[in-house]
Amino acid sequence: MSVIGNDGYDIAVPGTAVELSDHEDKEDPTLRLHHLLVGPGVFHIIVFTSDMLHPKNIRSGTTIKSVLATTAQDIGKEVEDRLVTWQARYTPSSLSVSVDSNINVKASHQGKMFMVHVISATAVDAAAASGLATKSHGEGRLYLDKDGVLHGKYGVAAAGGPGSIFVLRPDSYVGYRVVGAGRPAWQDVDDYLSSILTSIA
Repeated sequence: MSVIGNDGYDIAVPGTAVELSDHEDKEDPTLRLHHLLVGPGVFHIIVFTSDMLHPKNIRSGTTIKSVLATTAQDIGKEVEDRLVTWQARYTPSSLSVSVDSNINVKASHQGKMFMVHVISATAVDAAAASGLATKSHGEGRLYLDKDGVLHGKYGVAAAGGPGSIFVLRPDSYVGYRVVGAGRPAWQDVDDYLSSILTSIA
């Protein structure tokens, strides 16, 4: 069960995912993807997990369609490690990102050049995914694509697929896409960022 606060960003019950939708409905507080993509000058990394995080599918080290499968715990670790690395490698200490005051995002975007959003196409095991569901906005927070519509719009299989990682550039264009959400996919994203950004270190 997903519980969303009045501003659409708060989780009232720890360990649950926020539902995402592709439509605007004033009566339905479901969050839309474009609400997550805030902040000028920010790379948004969108991790589509297909149905890998469903309790019956949670296993590490197996392959789905020749791509390494992953778990919520593995994704959480990759998100933490990559965000720290990318922030240190590419973000100048003087970077200041201002967010439109009309957007009710409670997480601070000061100095953030990278934000990660994890989107599952199926209900997840609360215990296994609790680490992702309780993360801050932009730091690997787990969202639920209840009907798999968002997965479909991005060309990612909602059921039985290996997932995918998309890099949305600061100009909102898809800069890169890789199949899978395991360590090899994260390394591909890291290689892509290294090819377009200059290290400050």
